Order: sequence, then C-alpha cells, then structure tokens
Amino acid sequence: TPPLPFPNLSVGSGQRVFFNMARSVLLIAIAASGALVTAVDFPQSIGFDCAVSGIFADIHDGDQKKVTVDPARHSLRITPYGNDQTWAVHAKLDPIFCNASVNFNVPGKPGPPPVALSATIWHMSKAKSPSSKKSVEFTDPSGTLGKAGSPLNIWIQVDG
Repeated sequence: TPPLPFPNLSVGSGQRVFFNMARSVLLIAIAASGALVTAVDFPQSIGFDCAVSGIFADIHDGDQKKVTVDPARHSLRITPYGNDQTWAVHAKLDPIFCNASVNFNVPGKPGPPPVALSATIWHMSKAKSPSSKKSVEFTDPSGTLGKAGSPLNIWIQVDG
C-alpha cells in the first residue's frame, strides 16, 4: 500500500483503503482534465472545511467554549468562554476527517473526562435554507464512558 501524503495521519485500514481509492479516482480525473495539481494543493482542497472559529454551546456542561482551528497548523484550541476559568486544550487536527483526539485533563479544567475524547467538526445546515453552522461531536473511542463511537456530547456554534 502506498503511504498517505500525511505521514502523521492516524487512520484505520478501512479509511486508508477508502482514501487511497478516492485519491486514485481524483488523480485520474485531474489527469484526464489536463489540470496541473501539486501534492500541496491536494490536502488543502480536502481539509478546507475544518476551519472554524467561534463560540459554541456545550450541551453537556451547560456552558460555552471558544473553539479555534488553525488550518495551516492543523491545530485545534479549546478554551472556556463567558466565565472566569483559564484552562486551554490544544490538539492536532486531522485535515482529512476534521477530527482530533482531545485530552481535557489540563490544569484548571474542572471535572475532565478520564480518557481522551474524539472531537469531530460537522457542518450543519437547515433544511430548505442557506443558513448553516458548525458543531463539534464528542465520542469516546475507548468505550470507557459509553459505547465506542456513540455521541457523548455535541457543541453547537452560537457565534462566530
């Protein structure tokens, strides 16, 4: 199997097969069109929708968080919003699947989960309307807090 163009990308074997097939189909289509695409253009064109900055309502905690994604650095930053807490969480964002492993066990964070959670950025749109917003879905891949892969919490963008 040829390596992925992202050496630090952590994906399962099914995702790797899908990505390699999708990459092959895309490259064949690009070659047939006569367009020139560099290796740098390809990952940017996939992960562009992961970019988000704004305030999110944390449904589980009943408060708000500020979420910032830096697409150039593939990083996710989460901080409290609208209260006197000062903690910060930093995680590496997967630009293909718009997700990150988030460890909330940081100094100053009250009641962090006992395991790292998987955070996935979703784009939500209203039926029959052009309005949209982002959300962040949290799951526990380890199965410690609930069924592995099932949603534990969701944050909905309220400003940004």
